Amino acid sequence: MLYDTHIPFTDSVFNKITFPYYEHVKLQNFIFDDLITISTYPQPTFTFAHITRPHTPFIFRSDGTFTTDRRYFSGLYEYPVSNELFNAGYVNQVGYVNQKIINVVKEIISNSSTPPIIIIQGDHGAILDDRLPVLNAYYFPGLQDSGLYSSISPVNSFRLLFDKYFNSDYPILDDQSYNSSYEYLYDWTQVAESSPDCINQ
Repeated sequence: MLYDTHIPFTDSVFNKITFPYYEHVKLQNFIFDDLITISTYPQPTFTFAHITRPHTPFIFRSDGTFTTDRRYFSGLYEYPVSNELFNAGYVNQVGYVNQKIINVVKEIISNSSTPPIIIIQGDHGAILDDRLPVLNAYYFPGLQDSGLYSSISPVNSFRLLFDKYFNSDYPILDDQSYNSSYEYLYDWTQVAESSPDCINQ
C-alpha cells in the first residue's frame, strides 16, 4: 500500500485524512497553557474553564503525546472499538489531564500575588453505572475553618465559597443527586448514593 511507504509527505497527507483530530489536540493543549497566563493578570479575575477531557475521542496518551490508532476513536460516538481499548484509552487520557492540571495549579499558585481560590470538579463518572461520584477538589487558602465536609456535592461549592470569603449568607442545600434517561432528559429521579470524600487542602 502507498500508505506503508513511510514517505514523510505521504504519511502526513494520509494522517490528516485518517486522523481528523489535529486541531482538537492543539485546542486542548492551548486551554491548559492559557490557564497558566491568567494568574499573571493584574486585576481580580474569575475564570471558569470547562475542560472536556477525558471525554471521547480517546486520543491522548498519559505523557501528552497522542495516538492516531483509529481503533481508539472509530467506534460509535467516537468510542473505541472494544472495552479493552476503552479502558486503556480512558486511563491514558486521565493521565494526560492529571499531569496537565497539576502543572496548571502549581503555576497559578506560584504566579499569583494574592493566593487564588481554586475548585476542580468533574461532571460525571466514566460509565452509566458509576456516573454520580465525581472529583471535587478545593484550594481554599487562608481559612482557619473552610467549612468543607466529606459528603459535600457541587451544589454547595460556591455557596460555601461566597459565605467564607465574601460574607454572604447562602444556606447549605441538601447534598442530593438526581438522574434522568437520554429518552426523558427532564424526568428527574432522586438517586441514593454514598458521596466520596472531598479533597481539601
